[in-house]
Amino acid sequence: MLNNDALVKIFKKAKKEKMIICADMVKSRLGETLDDIKEALSYVDYFFPNYEEAAELTGKTELSEIADTFLTLGVKNVLIKVGKKGCYIKNTEIEKIVPAFKKDASVSIDTIGAGDNFVSGFISELLKGKTFEECAYFGNAVAAVSIESLGATTGVKSRQQVEEMIKNYK
Repeated sequence: MLNNDALVKIFKKAKKEKMIICADMVKSRLGETLDDIKEALSYVDYFFPNYEEAAELTGKTELSEIADTFLTLGVKNVLIKVGKKGCYIKNTEIEKIVPAFKKDASVSIDTIGAGDNFVSGFISELLKGKTFEECAYFGNAVAAVSIESLGATTGVKSRQQVEEMIKNYK
């Protein structure tokens, strides 16, 4: 794990190169607190905690309050993964839940890796210049495809597969 100083050093260099910084997180393993990473968060353009991680880190329970904590620290866009509900997105212009793709329980095999697949789908659309909400929608679609297979990396095989699922879902 990288500490705040290491992250700040990396993020400063990335910003100097005009890079977009996306940060996912994992649950604290060594008792790290928000104070331990708040300077690094000030460089983050897109932050992707899940609800449990974000609530633990901020000490808040309401999605809006959790997101406001991160926005106040300088995060530009907050995406809180809320499982079967989808994702909650907030920045200075938008605040909403982007609903998950409802899946029949018979096709939901394994949710391991769904959050990581969400992030990869989001970033792929971000790189195509899509809006914040469009990126979140596509991220949800990638996560929905990923839970149809066992394991974190076996479900999503192609963009076409995700686009077909979106088409059939509508």
